[in-house]
Amino acid sequence: MRLGRKKNHSTKVDFLLASEYEGKRTISFSWRYLTIYLLSIFCFTFLFFNLFNLQIIEGSQNLLIASRINQSTKKLIPPRGLIFDSAGNKLAYNVPAYSLSVNPNEIDESKEIEEVKQVAALLQIDEDDFMQTFYSKVYKDDKRVQLPRVTIRSDLTFEQYLALATQLDKLPGVYINIEPVRQYVDAPYFSHLVGYIGDPSQQDIDNGIYSESQVGKVGIELQYDEILRGVEGIEITEKGLLDSRQRAYTPQDIKYGDNLTLTIDAAWQKNLTDIMQKQLLEVKAFASSGVIMNSRTGEIKAMVSIPSFDNNLFARGISGKDYSALISNPKTPLMNRSIGLQLPPGSVWKVIGATAGLEEKVIFENTKYFSNRCMELPGKIKFCEADAGYLGNIDLKDAISKSSNIYFCNVALAINSGAHGIRTLMDYGDRYGIGRKTGVDLPGEQAGTMASPELKKRLLNEPWYTGDECNTIIGQGLVTVTPLQMTVVTAAISNGGAVIEPHLLKSVENQAGQTLYTNQPKVSRNMNVSGKTLEIIRNGMRRAAISGTANGLGQLPGNVFAKTGSSDAGEYIMGKYYSGAHSWIIGCFDFENENYCFTVMQQWGGRGYKTVPIMKKFINCLYNDFADSCEAI
Repeated sequence: MRLGRKKNHSTKVDFLLASEYEGKRTISFSWRYLTIYLLSIFCFTFLFFNLFNLQIIEGSQNLLIASRINQSTKKLIPPRGLIFDSAGNKLAYNVPAYSLSVNPNEIDESKEIEEVKQVAALLQIDEDDFMQTFYSKVYKDDKRVQLPRVTIRSDLTFEQYLALATQLDKLPGVYINIEPVRQYVDAPYFSHLVGYIGDPSQQDIDNGIYSESQVGKVGIELQYDEILRGVEGIEITEKGLLDSRQRAYTPQDIKYGDNLTLTIDAAWQKNLTDIMQKQLLEVKAFASSGVIMNSRTGEIKAMVSIPSFDNNLFARGISGKDYSALISNPKTPLMNRSIGLQLPPGSVWKVIGATAGLEEKVIFENTKYFSNRCMELPGKIKFCEADAGYLGNIDLKDAISKSSNIYFCNVALAINSGAHGIRTLMDYGDRYGIGRKTGVDLPGEQAGTMASPELKKRLLNEPWYTGDECNTIIGQGLVTVTPLQMTVVTAAISNGGAVIEPHLLKSVENQAGQTLYTNQPKVSRNMNVSGKTLEIIRNGMRRAAISGTANGLGQLPGNVFAKTGSSDAGEYIMGKYYSGAHSWIIGCFDFENENYCFTVMQQWGGRGYKTVPIMKKFINCLYNDFADSCEAI
């Protein structure tokens, strides 16, 4: 036992001694390599702090620099779709051109005038005109636009392109581009229909449209902009930092714009325009409008507005001088009168009054009234025929044919006593679409107005009188319509009571020529009017074409029926007062197994008969394939 304890104690002491010895040996070893340890610690600390600064403090900045070097994104602009007429003739296409644009945000405002003058000198163009163009596009309401791109001109010659290209480094915010520019064929004939394109607005850009793209501004170009414009592609290019490797990929494929075929027939459009232009000069009218539409399908074959304008000016980047001339013209050439001008229709509105009288059974086909130049209304108001003409004892078809004011005033009085007066006229006006937009696929359409006691009170602060009902039924007073509305009215009379939605788009095709969409006829509503009523009205209009106010049309092929009208009106335009009678004609004719209805209006063109020659010449030319001298009839 003792021997055992002694042995254990000795082992413990040996262990302690050994531990002390090892400790001393370790301390001795550490001191020997102290310099190396300190150097290692210093290097580690230096690397740690530099790595922390590189990744944490300057990391985001370095990442941005690396990204700019490694990756570039480019948007690919697709070619815009083409526009054709119904026969396949091009109305709008694209041509390569040199364009000049600016980024207003990059131009020093204090040096702006000097820079604009320098650009004008390089282009060798009139300095004042170029300055006016620049300011009209870069400033809106005396404030600089914030858009990243404003196109100044898109028709630079190669020499102008070279002159600018050599000086671009001295012209901050000025850019020249080689890009497709829209080209319009026979511009004055189609400008109101086709429209034009231009730079996207800030709202367009906010909605995801690339600032380098071009968007539709008016007409078909605006109405179907998304289809024509296609979808921009995105191409991303990546380059290696340490080697020359490079790869490109497209996260968003480019989609080419689709082509549009319109219902418009270029031959109809051009010939109707030429005939209307000659007649306008002959009668010294202010302006004019004409529409021809298929009464069954709603396809618009021609839509004319005179005066017109050159939409190529806008496509190329219209100058301030040219734009100022357009907007200061009292005849408002930029307005599409066929859908945007609201005027009293005069006697062409009598077909609606006839519908109301027959349907409400306050008159019948053989109902007669005596017209002795004038009649007296309550309040000692005289109500007269046009030019106080004597018509005698006439029935409804004679009243339509000879356009009797007194006959239709008696119809209004009969409706007032036997039905619900103006409320009845308002009902039938609404059925035909008076006071409503037709739904045509063009921007800028106006709805017109339907006369009512409420409207008179609101506009004139006057009560409603019996004379107002007589004025309304002959298309005077507070009734206003557009030429297209009256074409839809006439089509409903012709087709049996269907109010057709007019349209210009016939079909959509892709760039390979495959048809993607074909427009179908749309009936807005049925008027719920008897076929007999419409037949009586057509017979009265046929009589007008043969021996009445539209005399001369009845001798043409096509079974023409028509109704003329004139509406007295006065108006201040840009400080000058214009007055006289607006001349109207509505009607329909057959051609190649289809029926077409028309409206022609000459603003301050005189009595309705002065517009008859337009359709007389057009229908004759149509049946003679627009041969030379076809207008000599």
